[in-house]
Amino acid sequence: MTKPTALIVAFGGCNGCHVTITDLYERVVDLFNLIDLKWGSVLTDYKYTDIPQVDVALVEGTICNEENVEILKKVRENAKMLVTLGTCSSYGGVPGLRNFYSTDEILDAAYLNNISTSEGRVPYKDIPRLIPMALPVHKVVKVDFKITGCPPEPDQILNNLKELVQGKVPNIPTKNLCEECHREKKQIEPGNREFYTFKIDSVTESDLDPNTCFLEQGVLCLGPATIAGCGGRCTLANMPCRGCFGPSEEAIEQGCEVANSLAPIVPIGALVNKEDLPGTLYRFALPSSIIEGNVKKKTVNSKKGGEDNE
Repeated sequence: MTKPTALIVAFGGCNGCHVTITDLYERVVDLFNLIDLKWGSVLTDYKYTDIPQVDVALVEGTICNEENVEILKKVRENAKMLVTLGTCSSYGGVPGLRNFYSTDEILDAAYLNNISTSEGRVPYKDIPRLIPMALPVHKVVKVDFKITGCPPEPDQILNNLKELVQGKVPNIPTKNLCEECHREKKQIEPGNREFYTFKIDSVTESDLDPNTCFLEQGVLCLGPATIAGCGGRCTLANMPCRGCFGPSEEAIEQGCEVANSLAPIVPIGALVNKEDLPGTLYRFALPSSIIEGNVKKKTVNSKKGGEDNE
């Protein structure tokens, strides 16, 4: 029986999803028994002009510049099925936090106004031009399935691909992370409005009970607005959820979902005064949210960038 052909491509991000595939260790053989990998952007001597036609394309990373858009469209044209791999490609991820700023501000910070730059210029003759806003893959091309997580679990990748190549649709969790978290909710129960806290502490500032809900201990946790599927791996390590699996499809506005979930137990003043609240609530899904980011006009030109920007 002929195996389905596949390719894997990485855009803006850390290539952590690629690394997760290697975390299958000896079971990576099971993966390559499922698919025939024809092309990979992180493999030696592979060129973007040689993207082959395949049955399945795995796409990692946020779409950040014009080259990303061009390559992604070619991948979509050449693939029968396109699967996003990780939260960056599925929802925009950490690179999507740049959407709080204009491209002028981003380029100035990177190339012109920082202590490590002397006589800086924006090198648009040497690098691809930024698009106005960082985007998840589904805002550029059609996506057939999302494997979320930052990064996804190795078994999650293997099991989802196994079902997809067999023509099945993998089950997607619909509940939030709190449903699979091991921590006890002693006071925050549905309908219980007696519990109320005026504090939001960091993990390092608290002597935490490893078996009690973080929110009950005054530590901000994004579990109520994050889709289940990771097994609560961070909470098992005594760290609160930061939302890396993204929101459910029914509640795409992850930041507002967090604020809504905490409204009965945390005064709004405590939330507003928290350092970098927007970056905390929208760390992994800003480009997929309704607000998307900064409402200021986006531009791809820097007035200080010189002739390379013309």
